[in-house]
Amino acid sequence: MNSTEQRMESLEKQVRRQRRWNLALGAAIVVGGLLAATHSPSVPEVMQAKRFEVVNDDGKVMVQLNSMEHDGETFGFVKTQNGQGGTLVTLTANAEGNGFVKTQDGKGGTLVAISATVGGEGVVKTQNGKGQILVQLGTTVEGEGMVKTQNGQGGILVKIGTYKGVRGGYVETFDQRGASTSEIPE
Repeated sequence: MNSTEQRMESLEKQVRRQRRWNLALGAAIVVGGLLAATHSPSVPEVMQAKRFEVVNDDGKVMVQLNSMEHDGETFGFVKTQNGQGGTLVTLTANAEGNGFVKTQDGKGGTLVAISATVGGEGVVKTQNGKGQILVQLGTTVEGEGMVKTQNGQGGILVKIGTYKGVRGGYVETFDQRGASTSEIPE
């Protein structure tokens, strides 16, 4: 073979190799495009478990979501905690809709407690974190209601409310020994 034929043959081999590389590159681009176009798995509409916990970087539980049994009833339950495991907020409700919200100081002391029933009864209490009531508001299904302030040591200072059978409302004050200083109509 002469040198021109050898050069032509060499050039044809190079062109064939180049075509193969171009086809391989084109196929890789097509496959990559198809993979990129496919959708990732969608987010499930419902996740179910008996209990969910949110933890911080140290593995301490900060939020709990679960159900609990109490006196034969099942309640939904949400609780937030501080990093030391002390409760900060608790929310519960049963299937009928009765429930409560309680905030605490992280050391076990209640600060605010709110409870209500679907029947119309309810109570709001503020406390000093040591178990003593400072202010209490409440109502019953019969329409009785009361606002009570206390001194944080168990002593009542003032009551405002209505009692069954009493026309209108009343205001009752108490002295330092806890004795009523007011007259309540019969």
